[in-house]
Amino acid sequence: MMIFWIKPDLQKFEGYSLREYSAKVIPEGGFPSMNPGKGNVYLCGDALGLVDPLTFDGISPAIASGTLAGDAAASGLSQDIYYYNLVKDPEISKIVKERPLEGRMLGTDAASGYINMLSSALNSWASGDLLGIGKIISSNFRNVMPDLIEFMTKMR
Repeated sequence: MMIFWIKPDLQKFEGYSLREYSAKVIPEGGFPSMNPGKGNVYLCGDALGLVDPLTFDGISPAIASGTLAGDAAASGLSQDIYYYNLVKDPEISKIVKERPLEGRMLGTDAASGYINMLSSALNSWASGDLLGIGKIISSNFRNVMPDLIEFMTKMR
Protein backbone atom coordinates (compact mmCIF):
# COMPACT_ATOMS: atom_id res chain seq x y z
CA MET A 1 0.00 0.00 0.00
CA MET A 2 1.33 3.43 -0.91
CA ILE A 3 0.40 6.60 0.93
CA PHE A 4 0.89 9.97 -0.70
CA TRP A 5 0.95 13.20 1.26
CA ILE A 6 0.70 16.36 -0.72
CA LYS A 7 1.64 19.42 1.23
CA PRO A 8 -0.82 22.18 0.32
CA ASP A 9 0.57 25.45 -0.92
CA LEU A 10 -0.91 27.79 1.69
CA GLN A 11 0.19 30.86 -0.23
CA LYS A 12 -2.59 30.24 -2.75
CA PHE A 13 -5.27 30.44 -0.08
CA GLU A 14 -4.30 33.64 1.68
CA GLY A 15 -7.21 35.83 2.72
CA TYR A 16 -9.71 32.95 2.75
CA SER A 17 -11.08 30.97 5.65
CA LEU A 18 -12.69 27.57 5.92
CA ARG A 19 -16.43 27.56 6.59
CA GLU A 20 -18.65 24.62 7.37
CA TYR A 21 -22.38 24.58 6.80
CA SER A 22 -24.98 21.99 7.54
CA ALA A 23 -28.72 21.74 7.10
CA LYS A 24 -31.39 19.37 8.26
CA VAL A 25 -34.86 18.63 7.02
CA ILE A 26 -37.32 18.94 9.90
CA PRO A 27 -40.18 16.46 9.45
CA GLU A 28 -43.71 17.77 9.91
CA GLY A 29 -46.48 15.66 11.30
CA GLY A 30 -45.55 12.11 12.15
CA PHE A 31 -46.27 10.31 15.37
CA PRO A 32 -48.97 9.84 16.73
CA SER A 33 -50.92 10.28 13.46
CA MET A 34 -48.73 7.74 11.67
CA ASN A 35 -48.20 4.10 12.56
CA PRO A 36 -44.97 3.44 14.44
CA GLY A 37 -44.22 0.42 12.27
CA LYS A 38 -45.64 -2.82 11.00
CA GLY A 39 -45.07 -6.41 12.02
CA ASN A 40 -41.67 -6.64 13.63
CA VAL A 41 -40.39 -3.37 12.11
CA TYR A 42 -40.39 -0.47 14.59
CA LEU A 43 -39.84 3.09 13.40
CA CYS A 44 -38.03 5.62 15.55
CA GLY A 45 -36.46 9.10 15.44
CA ASP A 46 -36.86 11.08 12.21
CA ALA A 47 -38.51 8.13 10.47
CA LEU A 48 -41.36 8.55 12.92
CA GLY A 49 -41.32 12.35 12.67
CA LEU A 50 -40.06 12.74 16.23
CA VAL A 51 -38.52 16.19 16.20
CA ASP A 52 -39.60 18.75 18.77
CA PRO A 53 -41.56 21.30 16.69
CA LEU A 54 -40.67 24.22 18.96
CA THR A 55 -37.00 23.64 19.71
CA PHE A 56 -36.09 21.40 16.73
CA ASP A 57 -34.48 18.93 19.12
CA GLY A 58 -34.30 15.58 17.37
CA ILE A 59 -31.55 13.82 19.30
CA SER A 60 -33.44 13.29 22.58
CA PRO A 61 -36.58 11.82 21.01
CA ALA A 62 -34.45 9.74 18.62
CA ILE A 63 -32.59 8.19 21.56
CA ALA A 64 -35.80 7.64 23.54
CA SER A 65 -37.69 6.09 20.63
CA GLY A 66 -34.65 4.06 19.53
CA THR A 67 -34.36 2.58 23.01
CA LEU A 68 -38.06 1.74 23.02
CA ALA A 69 -37.85 0.25 19.52
CA GLY A 70 -34.87 -1.88 20.52
CA ASP A 71 -36.67 -3.13 23.62
CA ALA A 72 -39.79 -3.86 21.56
CA ALA A 73 -37.81 -5.77 18.93
CA ALA A 74 -35.85 -7.75 21.53
CA SER A 75 -39.01 -8.63 23.44
CA GLY A 76 -41.17 -9.22 20.37
CA LEU A 77 -43.74 -6.69 21.50
CA SER A 78 -46.79 -5.93 19.39
CA GLN A 79 -47.17 -2.60 17.59
CA ASP A 80 -49.95 -1.63 20.03
CA ILE A 81 -47.66 -2.01 23.04
CA TYR A 82 -44.86 -0.16 21.24
CA TYR A 83 -47.33 2.66 20.43
CA TYR A 84 -48.39 2.79 24.10
CA ASN A 85 -44.75 2.91 25.27
CA LEU A 86 -44.04 5.78 22.86
CA VAL A 87 -47.04 7.77 24.09
CA LYS A 88 -46.15 7.37 27.76
CA ASP A 89 -42.49 8.32 27.29
CA PRO A 90 -42.02 11.88 28.68
CA GLU A 91 -39.76 13.06 25.83
CA ILE A 92 -42.12 11.85 23.12
CA SER A 93 -45.36 12.88 24.87
CA LYS A 94 -43.97 16.43 25.07
CA ILE A 95 -43.68 16.47 21.27
CA VAL A 96 -47.18 15.07 20.84
CA LYS A 97 -48.58 17.83 23.08
CA GLU A 98 -46.73 20.56 21.14
CA ARG A 99 -48.00 19.56 17.68
CA PRO A 100 -51.30 21.52 17.86
CA LEU A 101 -49.43 24.66 18.96
CA GLU A 102 -47.00 24.22 16.08
CA GLY A 103 -49.90 24.03 13.63
CA ARG A 104 -51.46 27.21 14.99
CA MET A 105 -48.20 29.17 15.10
CA LEU A 106 -47.09 28.11 11.63
CA GLY A 107 -50.49 28.46 9.96
CA THR A 108 -50.49 30.92 7.08
CA ASP A 109 -52.53 33.62 8.86
CA ALA A 110 -50.70 33.36 12.18
CA ALA A 111 -47.24 33.18 10.64
CA SER A 112 -47.79 36.24 8.45
CA GLY A 113 -49.19 38.09 11.48
CA TYR A 114 -46.10 37.29 13.54
CA ILE A 115 -43.78 38.26 10.70
CA ASN A 116 -45.59 41.57 10.12
CA MET A 117 -45.64 42.37 13.83
CA LEU A 118 -41.96 41.57 14.24
CA SER A 119 -40.89 43.60 11.20
CA SER A 120 -42.97 46.59 12.38
CA ALA A 121 -41.47 46.35 15.87
CA LEU A 122 -37.93 46.15 14.45
CA ASN A 123 -38.65 49.13 12.18
CA SER A 124 -39.81 51.15 15.18
CA TRP A 125 -36.78 50.09 17.20
CA ALA A 126 -34.35 50.93 14.39
CA SER A 127 -35.89 54.37 13.94
CA GLY A 128 -35.72 55.04 17.69
CA ASP A 129 -39.50 54.99 18.17
CA LEU A 130 -39.69 52.92 21.36
CA LEU A 131 -43.29 53.96 22.02
CA GLY A 132 -44.16 52.56 18.59
CA ILE A 133 -42.99 49.13 19.75
CA GLY A 134 -45.39 49.30 22.67
CA LYS A 135 -48.25 50.30 20.38
CA ILE A 136 -47.50 47.43 18.01
CA ILE A 137 -47.40 44.91 20.83
CA SER A 138 -50.55 46.22 22.48
CA SER A 139 -52.48 46.25 19.19
CA ASN A 140 -51.52 42.60 18.55
CA PHE A 141 -51.83 41.52 22.19
CA ARG A 142 -55.05 39.52 21.80
CA ASN A 143 -53.82 37.67 18.73
CA VAL A 144 -50.31 36.87 19.88
CA MET A 145 -50.28 36.50 23.66
CA PRO A 146 -52.28 33.25 23.99
CA ASP A 147 -49.86 31.49 21.62
CA LEU A 148 -46.79 33.02 23.27
CA ILE A 149 -47.96 32.10 26.77
CA GLU A 150 -48.69 28.54 25.67
CA PHE A 151 -45.29 28.40 23.93
CA MET A 152 -43.46 29.59 27.06
CA THR A 153 -45.27 27.17 29.35
CA LYS A 154 -44.51 24.23 27.05
CA MET A 155 -40.84 25.22 26.85
CA ARG A 156 -40.45 24.68 30.60
